[in-house]
Amino acid sequence: YFLPPKGDIQVMLATRDIVVNSGRLVTMKNNQLIDQMLISFGGPDDELVIQFELDKNYQLTLKRGISDTDHEKPVVWHELWVYQLGDDGKLSEVKKTLIK
Repeated sequence: YFLPPKGDIQVMLATRDIVVNSGRLVTMKNNQLIDQMLISFGGPDDELVIQFELDKNYQLTLKRGISDTDHEKPVVWHELWVYQLGDDGKLSEVKKTLIK
């Protein structure tokens, strides 16, 4: 899925048919890969859960946590990262928080 570009940087959400609910944020310039990051993950038998939010200023927030394999209990979030997409197409870490 193509998102609005940031200048001459193409921004895409890419998914794979092989891994359910697996997604990456990908940046490209002149058809060359600049950066990529796993932004969502969590299948029916997986404990790892990753959720993301990308705002209009291209600030990416990722939450990573653990769920029981039956997904009957709420996710226990452990980490929160904030990244900023630069004009060069690179994602730079702005903040990392461990959730207790």
